[in-house]
Amino acid sequence: MSDTEDILEPPGMAMNPQTNEVEGHSDEDFDLAIRILKQFEPKDQSQLFELASKYGTWGGMALTATFVFWWLLVYGSDDNMSVGTSVFFGFNFSQVALVVLILCALSTVLADASRVRGSFMLSPVSGGMFILCMLYIAEPLAASVIFDKYDASVGLWRSIRLGMLWSGARIGSVLFGLSVKLGWVKKFCEKWGYEMNSLATTEISSDSKA
Repeated sequence: MSDTEDILEPPGMAMNPQTNEVEGHSDEDFDLAIRILKQFEPKDQSQLFELASKYGTWGGMALTATFVFWWLLVYGSDDNMSVGTSVFFGFNFSQVALVVLILCALSTVLADASRVRGSFMLSPVSGGMFILCMLYIAEPLAASVIFDKYDASVGLWRSIRLGMLWSGARIGSVLFGLSVKLGWVKKFCEKWGYEMNSLATTEISSDSKA
């Protein structure tokens, strides 16, 4: 039996002759594990766990810092929230800040899921959320400078805070997503008996590349 066959058929796993897949998991999961390993190139499973833990820690720190920023400089600020409500669904500034956080996190997760899973349907949703976030961020400045709804300094400070919240949510979501992917591939290798280093050298199937 060749080395490639040893990788594709770990001990205790039988090949299904009708689907040409290892019984118990799909070719999509197998190819996804290969792509993740090729992306990070960990030396061993210990380093894979360390990377997952590191990204998870950094992601949690970024998301926590972002929430604290919202609590202190948005929710706890002396802004008059009734001034300058958004034309998009009528949210006040504090609500807009929360919406930006949620939309940014969801957009990041959906974009990453679309990329790793090859699902086209998730990309437009992620893109729509991204555009709405940008509109919310630019709206206070535009409302103050262009439409003169309130003082320009207020609009600028609001847009800056929204931009910082978006950046923090984006960074935290990306890092947390990396941690989840690394943790998933570690469990995948352990569950199905794959050698991580051997799996990382395997070529992805042509169907998955398409």
